[in-house]
Amino acid sequence: MKLRNLAIFVGSIGAAIALLISPMSVGVAHAQNNPPERTFMMSPTGLNLLDTTFVQNVQDFSVGSLTFSRSYVSSDPDSGAYFGRGWTHNFDMKAYYSITAGQAKSTVILGRETHVYDGQPSQNFPSDYEYGTKLTIVGTSMIFTNRDGTVYTFQPIGSNVNYQTVSSIAYTNGTVITITNVSGMPKTIVSNLGYGIVLDYSGSQVSAACGFNLAVTYITTSTTCAGATLKTSYGYATVAGKTVLQTVTDVSSSVTTYGYQSTGNGAGILNCVRDPGSATCKITNAFRATFTKRGKTVISSQTLADGTTWQFACTCGDNAANDPDNLNPDSEATTVTEPGGATAVTAFNVGSAQLPTPGVAISFYDEIHRYFPISYDDLPHAMTTPEGYSYQWGYTTNGRVLSSRTIKAKTGSGLPDLAVETRTFPTTGCPAYSSFTTLSCNLPLTSTDAKGNTTVYTYDYTHGGVLTETKPADSNGVQAVVRNSYGQRYAWIKNSGGGYSQVASPVWLLLETRSCATSATVGNACSAGATDEVVTTYDYGPNSGPNNLLLRGVVVTANVPGSPSNPVSLRTCYGYDWQGNKISETKPRANLTSCQ
Repeated sequence: MKLRNLAIFVGSIGAAIALLISPMSVGVAHAQNNPPERTFMMSPTGLNLLDTTFVQNVQDFSVGSLTFSRSYVSSDPDSGAYFGRGWTHNFDMKAYYSITAGQAKSTVILGRETHVYDGQPSQNFPSDYEYGTKLTIVGTSMIFTNRDGTVYTFQPIGSNVNYQTVSSIAYTNGTVITITNVSGMPKTIVSNLGYGIVLDYSGSQVSAACGFNLAVTYITTSTTCAGATLKTSYGYATVAGKTVLQTVTDVSSSVTTYGYQSTGNGAGILNCVRDPGSATCKITNAFRATFTKRGKTVISSQTLADGTTWQFACTCGDNAANDPDNLNPDSEATTVTEPGGATAVTAFNVGSAQLPTPGVAISFYDEIHRYFPISYDDLPHAMTTPEGYSYQWGYTTNGRVLSSRTIKAKTGSGLPDLAVETRTFPTTGCPAYSSFTTLSCNLPLTSTDAKGNTTVYTYDYTHGGVLTETKPADSNGVQAVVRNSYGQRYAWIKNSGGGYSQVASPVWLLLETRSCATSATVGNACSAGATDEVVTTYDYGPNSGPNNLLLRGVVVTANVPGSPSNPVSLRTCYGYDWQGNKISETKPRANLTSCQ
């Protein structure tokens, strides 16, 4: 297989390798990302091979803990459309209840990530790939809780309680993002860490997005992006009667240009992306002359800036649509023909027209016709290589969290299977196939690596932080234990009077870490006494403004080896620009008494 074709395996082989060689994370992530479209196989040129539709994800800027991103899907002309046909942003989040063909369902959309439940929010039960999540209704607000404990609260738009838009996102560590709507559209996006995003509009389209440090600038829903330092601007055109995003002027004043098909099949769909300063399309899309039986406009070929052309032929749901009553139609398939003429074929199990599934890859033939069968439901379970060994993954049955990674040896080879990593999880209060599990159910109690070494974790389930990490025994039989302690702190931001005020809610921060240099940990101390203890403390600045709670300093205190009691403290300090980017770091110094 050619190296460049590894990109084709984003949803299968590439993901398989990544899942096997990357360490499984422990704890809870709190970054606000742009949830991508649910895709399982992508071409190197940005096509979802399930239906050969074009996908783009672009981060326009970040300010502190907030990011602002755009995404485009050519098969989704009616998404938020905040940037014209097919485009939306990562805070386009909705929840709604509907009845279609007599079937009641509730839907949560987080950017490009979709969660679907049967029935009303108060009566919902999730499909297989929603185990471990929950959708409820409190008063008139729909509330969605994800597997990592993140809570999304929605509020009705006007008087329609069945159609709601996001009003806040609360992470388990206390970080809260508040979205304020004006005329039913997001206007300000504010984090309690002291950062904010403002959106300007021209009609229903975003004309500019800008970021602010709220410890420097006071903002309201009347604030605009005029004169903002961190700003992205958007220009529009009308193509085939549709408003489309034509130009994006980024934070460095560089301009990216987008072109769209003007006539025929594909009219109004993105067909050209020009990088700043280039008159040539980086990618030019060409469309099939006829629609598929499911009514989609699909891409038949792509020409790159170097003149090479990739060709695509897919059934794109036609097999399922040909016989709507067949619950087990033939698999769908997409053939990719590379510029050199080599071909690769991916087969998908997409279900029937009546009961569509997310569309997962079930096999792949590479350019030299090697066969890779793939076992999926909504998640990858196994992939067998032509050589006969396979990658396998296991998951918890309550929260669908990755619990094991195994390389299974070829039958008859005499080689043992290799358990790359195995994790255990709580079982008490964690029912299988549950519509919701608590945060504690999805955090691993132990992790065992390929050599049989086991690490044990305990947590503070209030915020999901690791309290203790007990590592495998060393050559002396000592198991090192890292003990963490946390506390709540408030950011301080500008107020309307020009002074500073603390924000309404605190966040949990790591304040101190303790471990033993040479001896075993007994309770909350070292068996060799206090002189063996290493203490690391974390400094987030004063309880006054301005303060975004960025880590300003780290102090490591330990005893000098060979001395009965001679602790030395070494301090490292960090500096940041107004956007929250780290711009300086001092070397650890014993005579540094504080960080500014």
